[in-house]
Amino acid sequence: VLDLRWALGGSGEAAIASALVDGDVIYYVRQPATQPPEPVRRVGPRAWPERPIVLLVNEQTVSSGEALALALRELGQCPIVGRTTAGGLTEFSPVKLSPDYALIVPTGVVLGPVSRADQPGHAVRPDIELPNADIDDLVHGRDPQLLAARRAVEETIRRR
Repeated sequence: VLDLRWALGGSGEAAIASALVDGDVIYYVRQPATQPPEPVRRVGPRAWPERPIVLLVNEQTVSSGEALALALRELGQCPIVGRTTAGGLTEFSPVKLSPDYALIVPTGVVLGPVSRADQPGHAVRPDIELPNADIDDLVHGRDPQLLAARRAVEETIRRR
């Protein structure tokens, strides 16, 4: 189970996806001025053996976490559990406002590596939609999303 909940972006999604699944292209980026979409290619060999992977996402999963989830879903057929992500499946460019401030402006859209499709709302929708743990769950050490993800792994193992 790969927990991408509260993954607030960053970088490295291409390297992580490359280590976990096969595929020459991790995702595509469509810029308004360029056609066709530009591929983001794998970075290095697959390091993880063929074992089931299930992803956890929520509304705080954004940017590179969303791109990783989309790549793993399409390339590794990894089920996704949780809540719809933040809607940051975009590439961006900074626009300097002053010496200390910049505005981040979306400049491209991330497309699936197999489908080459934009996701509705630039977000990743889970295959198994479940609410986040509430206070009562947390107090009692329960995590319904994690439990569902573990069940999905077990089901995948049984089917193989």
